[in-house]
Amino acid sequence: MIRHYIYAGLDFLYDKKGRYYFIEANSAPGVHGRVNVLKKISMYMKKQGKELCVMTSLKFRKHKGYPKLWVYNTMKEFIPNLRLCYEERNIGRKKTLIDSKKKVFSPDCIFKNEGKVPVYFEDKIPVINSRSVTAVTKNKIKTYEAVLKHIPNLRVPKTFVINNESEARAVMNKNPLVFQNGFVIKPIDGALGRGVRVYDSPDVRFEVSHRMILQQRIIPKLIHGCYWDLRVHLLDGKTIGGIIRQSKKNITNTARGGTASPAPSKLLKTVTTISERIVDAIEKETRRMHANS
Repeated sequence: MIRHYIYAGLDFLYDKKGRYYFIEANSAPGVHGRVNVLKKISMYMKKQGKELCVMTSLKFRKHKGYPKLWVYNTMKEFIPNLRLCYEERNIGRKKTLIDSKKKVFSPDCIFKNEGKVPVYFEDKIPVINSRSVTAVTKNKIKTYEAVLKHIPNLRVPKTFVINNESEARAVMNKNPLVFQNGFVIKPIDGALGRGVRVYDSPDVRFEVSHRMILQQRIIPKLIHGCYWDLRVHLLDGKTIGGIIRQSKKNITNTARGGTASPAPSKLLKTVTTISERIVDAIEKETRRMHANS
């Protein structure tokens, strides 16, 4: 049974030969607009008990990307007694939480949509997803280390940590075949495509002002002139679906203007088994870190 990495989002790129490469894992995959995913999360939560809640933050109530608490309101269709809790009103609490109606209750399961869940509950009940998961998945190097420890033959882009442009140049000069199709520079702990830069050639000028990742560029066979990647959704260690993200630009994140559509089942099947193994690997590393903390 999965205790920590309950709801996973794994990103894959496919090269022009159709080979997949694991890119990154997300501890809080986006659910906005994805009713079917929320329905499955709701069904999972109902199996955990009767007192269920969504944890969010007051600062997100009017965020343009989360209009009128859409996630909470959608989940209420599947869990009529679902409670809404705000991080700011529950900081440091133990055993009980306070919901948006100022009622005190003991939760059986918490879905962390935004904000932070009090540490106390992460050892006691299912939290989707725990801080321990974030500690692994937020850092891309830690993610690769955790996964490759258990799946050493998994294809991932060649990845190097750099501190400045000179180090990046030295790595590319030493590995010309790896970077013959260009390169990617991204934050070690970034999300939503922020700070990601994709270059077509190793000869272009660029700047690196702090510690970042230099990565081999994987170029897919374009779909109708669009770049694309695959995000696989998993719940309790099992694949429940996925999306294809597409863009005319070479960065496909929906937060950066990409569009999302349901992934064909044939494509999902190519990574179903490996996706479940990746979640298992991250779960094992999360448990190890949690036990040693």
